[in-house]
Amino acid sequence: MKQVVVFGSNILDMFFEIQDFGFFTKTGADAEDALHFRTHKQAPGGKGANQAVAAAKAGAKVRFYGALGKGAHARFILDNFEAHRIDTRGIIQTDEPTGCAAIFTKPDGKHKIIVSQGANGLARADQVPDSALGPRTILLLQAELNPAENQKLMIRGKARGAQIILNVAPAKPVAPKTLACVDYLIVNEPEAQALARHLGLSAHDLNGAARSIAGKFDLMCIVTLGERGSVAFSPSMKEPCYTPALAIKVRDTVGAGDAFAGAFAAALAEGLPPETALRHAAVAGSLACRKIGAQEALPSKRDIMAALPKLKIGVPLKRAA
Repeated sequence: MKQVVVFGSNILDMFFEIQDFGFFTKTGADAEDALHFRTHKQAPGGKGANQAVAAAKAGAKVRFYGALGKGAHARFILDNFEAHRIDTRGIIQTDEPTGCAAIFTKPDGKHKIIVSQGANGLARADQVPDSALGPRTILLLQAELNPAENQKLMIRGKARGAQIILNVAPAKPVAPKTLACVDYLIVNEPEAQALARHLGLSAHDLNGAARSIAGKFDLMCIVTLGERGSVAFSPSMKEPCYTPALAIKVRDTVGAGDAFAGAFAAALAEGLPPETALRHAAVAGSLACRKIGAQEALPSKRDIMAALPKLKIGVPLKRAA
């Protein structure tokens, strides 16, 4: 089995349940009123950390590289990594505070997030040694860290034969030099079209955008479609690969994309072909919507394997355009 190496962010998440988002657009004499809650929930998060835990819970051996502050928040996050048997020796601790986020969730699973990146801005590619990059490595990155540091690490990883997965979340422009290193690009619908436009490629519809990115950079472009599943394009495919989502009752969509990316990386590390890995990812992303929270909602490998037979492969998806 290959090892999953994650270079990514750590965020302390604080969750608040809210009935609607009207307060955030409130105007008038009382617009500065405080919004009071009876309680809230604290949990480890950050897209990098979420994906590392998702991969570990899906059965992968994981090493994490990133940055934290010092004190109770950092200890809380480190303890969580260690509980999931993730190698944390590549994490640096800085005088900047640990990243944090306030997440407001509605009963239908929709959410708004306010994030302070804090120490994440100090994560550097040279934290990852050459010994951690090679043909037995799946290198997993997101877009919350410095793009220049991501690019440096990906160039080194590509030169040493690592397989590279980039999840462009949150949505940001990505340089062609970075995309030239990518084997698997994971984006959602608006991210796919925004990236294609940024690159000067066809972005008339989703399929055209994803297909043009895949062809231009010789990679597999995987577009997540929420409750409709995902669609993947690569130059070697005659037809796009559609994978449905599970039919479930959604409680919270926070972390679903991270569950997808982490489980996909874990399945590739296990030696499964990409089409099969996409099924594991689809199941993981769906199951993560059953609970409130990011990491707490991530499914185990046992959960994923138990739900795989329920995935209705062969059932046409709604139009992905």
